[in-house]
Formats: sequence, C-alpha cells, structure tokens
Amino acid sequence: MEKELTLSCGFRKLRVKALVGVWEHELDQAQDLDISLKLHYAPEKAAILMEIDDLAQAHDYARAADLIRAACQERHHGLLEHLAGRLVSLLRREYPACVGLDILVEKPGALSDAQGSFAELSWRL
Repeated sequence: MEKELTLSCGFRKLRVKALVGVWEHELDQAQDLDISLKLHYAPEKAAILMEIDDLAQAHDYARAADLIRAACQERHHGLLEHLAGRLVSLLRREYPACVGLDILVEKPGALSDAQGSFAELSWRL
C-alpha cells in the first residue's frame, strides 16, 4: 500500500516588528516577533510540483511573509493567540489551494527566565 505524499513549504523565524501585548509598556512600543510558517499542499499538487519547476504552481512563501509583516504592523494586538488566529484567517483567504498550515508566533524576551513566549496554531482541511 502506497503512503500519502505530503509536501509543505514556508519559513522559520521571520523577524517582524509588531505592537503586541497587554501590559502598559507594550501598548506603544513595537516589539520583535519571530514567526514560522508551514503551508501544506494537497497530495495531487505535491506530485505535480515534484515534476515541474514553476513558481506559479507553488505557494509563494515570500508573499506570505509580506502579508504577515503588513498584518503585524497594521494595528495593536493584545494576545499572541489572537494574532496567530488573524494570520491563519488571512493566509487561508490568500491561499485557497492550501490544505493546511501551521503558524508559530514567538515573542522573544517576554519572560526574563525563558527564551520567550509563543502561540502555535495549526489548521487542516
């Protein structure tokens, strides 16, 4: 029995500036976020991409990075969880052929005794 083919693309730790947080000192000072994204292809699209070399057939992760940067800077976000949800909704609209995605939003330095805080959200068709 043949196993299902899986293929994804994306990026790790895209550094963006964002107004994010609920504490008073976070309300008017942009902070660094690291965002990782994985966009999943349908098995039939994965098979096509293994045979052709055509960006028009692929999920353009550079465009996804631009969309994420813009969304992070357009307004203040209180919670990382809320921001992750907004990014998933945006990316689902922009990539209708995507059958799933994983996004990790990290806030380095949010805790003095940890590498940072995070919200991670996964969506599948």
